[in-house]
Amino acid sequence: MTLGHAHGKAQMRQQLLDAAPGESATFGMTGTSAAMQTLYRQLAKIVRADVPVLLRGESGVGKELVARAIHRYSKRAAGPFLAMNCAAVPATLIQSELFGHEKGAFTGAHQRRIGNIEASSSGVLFLDEIGDLSTNLQANLLRFLQEMTIVRVGASTHVPCRYQGCCSNPCGSGSSRGGGALQGGSLLSPQCSEYSRTRPSRADRGCARSGAERLPCKPAEKGRQLRDFGEEALLAMEAYQWPGNVRELINRVRRAMIMAEGELITPQDLGLQGGSVSLVIDTLETERSRFDREIILRSLHMSGSNVSEAARRLGVSRGTLYRLMARLDIHAS
Repeated sequence: MTLGHAHGKAQMRQQLLDAAPGESATFGMTGTSAAMQTLYRQLAKIVRADVPVLLRGESGVGKELVARAIHRYSKRAAGPFLAMNCAAVPATLIQSELFGHEKGAFTGAHQRRIGNIEASSSGVLFLDEIGDLSTNLQANLLRFLQEMTIVRVGASTHVPCRYQGCCSNPCGSGSSRGGGALQGGSLLSPQCSEYSRTRPSRADRGCARSGAERLPCKPAEKGRQLRDFGEEALLAMEAYQWPGNVRELINRVRRAMIMAEGELITPQDLGLQGGSVSLVIDTLETERSRFDREIILRSLHMSGSNVSEAARRLGVSRGTLYRLMARLDIHAS
């Protein structure tokens, strides 16, 4: 009876893991950890409001992905999405890039140019690394955010622009004036280590699938069929702190898909073979609670936090699911 119960749970878990990405993705993202659930709840509020948003988080956590989600799921989805890296634009050109310029405004200005703020007035403009802007330019940006009008370089006419923008700042950089003005809508993107803890990690598997689509040489072309991550590889990924965040995760998965020689990806394929990875199993109660929490979060995620629908998917009554949620400290939003 015990083995049959465990087998049934394993089958249900696999069915949830094998669900199509479109069925389980929230705002185009995967992840069921507490940090990701908080991000989803915040996004659900942000996309309904037409306000500028400050995205905070370490480099590589996917702030542009969040900005694209805001664009895609807001009422501005029909407008353009423009991304601008403030740190990559020369200081002499950044004001023109943002606000535009008139013909003859400076040497080389042979015609009028519409700036990114004006060009994205019906869509979303993502300003990456806003903290790298000069103090004077941050003051100009702050003035624009207050008045919602711009003045092109070399002009004197104020042009109205309704800005729905996303600006990114590393954590701890929120003191910049331009970033501070965006605190009306502020989101913290979780680090990779915060949402790759659930085993097997959907974030890791999702990156694997996207990596496979971009590989110049897919595993099947090498005369083998790569099926999944091995257990030791999953443990190694959970133990690793991912200092490079999502970028590092994707790059390591791509490397593994190229280097793997068997059906399962190993820690060596990922370049995470340093130190021994032992298959340590917690107590039965701990493992069961971890599994129950994972499968309930996954079901709630797939059902849009509808407890009745999640209970139907799991084959239990709504009352039973509520009791399990209370025991595991799970809250439906």
